[in-house]
Amino acid sequence: MRLRFTAQAFEDLWKAMIVLKIDENIIEGIFSVVSAVLHIGNLTFEDIDGESVGLTAADKKVVETVAKLLKVRFDMMHLRHRKTNKF
Repeated sequence: MRLRFTAQAFEDLWKAMIVLKIDENIIEGIFSVVSAVLHIGNLTFEDIDGESVGLTAADKKVVETVAKLLKVRFDMMHLRHRKTNKF
């Protein structure tokens, strides 16, 4: 079964949450977190030295969007090169 998320489906979901008496601030928070997770899926990584990886230059915009959605400062995201574990 293929699910299609349309504007109407979004509106229906929003209304259902209202009917369930979920506070609108909570609903907005839920959608912000879900959106941030989806944006994180757009990040790409580049090999630094065969053992470390880092985000590509193009990913700065993605990280800025994630920070905004999660209401954290971009400079608090601590973007550093990380060593990878080879299995």
